[in-house]
Amino acid sequence: MENNQEVIVKEEIKAEVEEPKADLINKENLTLEELKNIINGNEGFKAWLSSEKDRHFSTSLNTWKENNLSKEVEKEISKRYPAETEEQKKLRDLELKLQSMEQESKMKEIKANTMRVINDKKLDSEILDFVLSETEEVTISKIDKLESLIDKLATQRVEEKYKQANTTPSTSIGEATLSEYDRSRSKGDVRGMLLARINNK
Repeated sequence: MENNQEVIVKEEIKAEVEEPKADLINKENLTLEELKNIINGNEGFKAWLSSEKDRHFSTSLNTWKENNLSKEVEKEISKRYPAETEEQKKLRDLELKLQSMEQESKMKEIKANTMRVINDKKLDSEILDFVLSETEEVTISKIDKLESLIDKLATQRVEEKYKQANTTPSTSIGEATLSEYDRSRSKGDVRGMLLARINNK
């Protein structure tokens, strides 16, 4: 609840704001000097005039934004990033095609070299899809890891089989005493070792 002093102060401020407007309406030939004096001498009028200017400016700014802002933004974008000419588009397309062809050529070379390594190591060519990478170094590294893993697994399986049979592997190198697995192992034929394990020979 407002006390009497607050109400009186509010009424005085309201009167100060409305009084200059009423004086202006009633006075017909107001000179520039008189207007300046009214503006500078009356704080209420100054506040009202400032509020009107702000409202007018805000309205003008919003109208300008609606009508011009998107055009100005588009102009600036086109200035900074000009549209491509037909020649530039063709050049860009050719560059993309060249990059694609170079990448394909590189992958064909990596694939051929990888197949050579796979054949040298006597591994199955089906592993190509598992080891092929973007660089030859990574691909060769994957082949080496896979070969090591296959050897390790094959050795573990052989040892398990001998343990199950309660026998120890023969140390004789003669062909008659070696199993198919051992013959493949002595030749370094990993594929043969795997097939022998699968066939239990």
